[in-house]
Amino acid sequence: MTELKKYLKIPSFEIQIIVFCFITYLGVNSQFFTQPYQETGDFAANALQIERATKGEETLGSYSRFVVNHPGPITFYVLAFFQKILVFPKSIHGAHLIGICFYNLFFILITISLLRQVSKNRLSTAYLLFGTLLGLGNLLPNFFSNLWGPGFILFPVFLFIVSVIGFILGKPNFLFWMIFSSSFIIQNQIVAISFIVPLFLVGLYHHYNIFKFEVIKQKRSIVWVLLGTLFTLIVWLPPFMEEFTHSPGNLTNVILLAIKNTTFNKPGPVLKYVFSYYSGPFMFSESFPTLLFVGFLFGIPFFNRNRLESFDRMLLKILIWSFFITLFGAFKMKGGLIPHVYWFTYILSGFWFYLCLKVLLYKFELELNRPNQIFLILILVGVVGLYGKQKVYIYDDRPEKILQELALDKNTKYVLHWKQDAKNFEQGDLAIGVLLRMERTGYHGCFLSEWGFLVPENLRCGQTKGLKHITFATPDAESEILIRLDPNTIVYKKNIVRIDQ
Repeated sequence: MTELKKYLKIPSFEIQIIVFCFITYLGVNSQFFTQPYQETGDFAANALQIERATKGEETLGSYSRFVVNHPGPITFYVLAFFQKILVFPKSIHGAHLIGICFYNLFFILITISLLRQVSKNRLSTAYLLFGTLLGLGNLLPNFFSNLWGPGFILFPVFLFIVSVIGFILGKPNFLFWMIFSSSFIIQNQIVAISFIVPLFLVGLYHHYNIFKFEVIKQKRSIVWVLLGTLFTLIVWLPPFMEEFTHSPGNLTNVILLAIKNTTFNKPGPVLKYVFSYYSGPFMFSESFPTLLFVGFLFGIPFFNRNRLESFDRMLLKILIWSFFITLFGAFKMKGGLIPHVYWFTYILSGFWFYLCLKVLLYKFELELNRPNQIFLILILVGVVGLYGKQKVYIYDDRPEKILQELALDKNTKYVLHWKQDAKNFEQGDLAIGVLLRMERTGYHGCFLSEWGFLVPENLRCGQTKGLKHITFATPDAESEILIRLDPNTIVYKKNIVRIDQ
């Protein structure tokens, strides 16, 4: 009977908070289960790689705006797994949305579990969740179900920061989670290399200063190191296979890209953008000079370190390191790409807000009895329910209608292309969506080399002789109804589509 009670006990307060928020998020976004979806653009490009992952064939991460691929496909394999097991959503895209929610839930649960091991304050979990929600405020409502590449790294960074600090404080199992989360972050985001590698070294440096690596030398620590090494070898096998079977491989191209980068942006715009991660959630901050407001936020925990426990004080050091590492990377970022790739800074700002809460409420004591636990759960659930509802997705019927009207032959291969100019640039979004629908319904298509980086290697045209062409262009006037201009050409919405017979 005692053993039965042990296994049937009510989950811990932290798990209850997270699970109730998770259920609430899926509840207010029930359209994930019931709506038809048709991906176009980046989401379609990702879906094509997930399709390859379902067959165990994908070796690369998503394409990047640097015209190389992000290092690895680990998250595509996670989503491929959910695509296989989640058969009840009405669309494959819905299964991906639900799958990424479970993916993020996993990272949050592990992070909070580790936090409980290093923080003595039972309210730390609630503070961290509130701080993180605030930091991610600019990404509402879909930060938890985002299928764009930068969204894949948010909660792995959440885990990484906590695991770095726990390892510094002498917890050997945290080293495994450092390695685990690092692989997810770097494989999904090229730029994260410039953030994760230095911070990983900072963690090792602080650990060495305190313990001289004596913790790592212990027998139980060696097990965690070996597990981390084994995990790394497994998840990095696909990108290394690609590297050794191509000349040059994608990893080589990533390294060459970093070496050739001589960019150094002007301080003003970079500082303004980086500071916006910290000031953005506060509408009233616009009434103050940005530097002054962010300096005030940073000063709250910095000048009140005596109010923080050991975990929080080490977190403060790591966040200071993180800020300057991120700032340096932003100075080196090409063009206007910072908004597209620096999403991990939202998590860093969330940790700053957590420290501010700990300082401002350090005298606040709340006995975590059942009524108070329910009260905190209701607050967080209410926040998620109020701000977590995504807009209703409008089904894009263009790929479906175009394929119906063109009456393609499943035994023929088609070349999909569009002109590389400003007028027709957006035609690529539809073309990828059409190619995805072709793949899922048994037709065969490919992209010309100029747009080949957008799709997996097997969907790039090796040669086009004897293949039929489908051309996408932008009409002078849109049409809400499908119009057939001639037997081979149709106009629908913002697209002219022509097939060469």
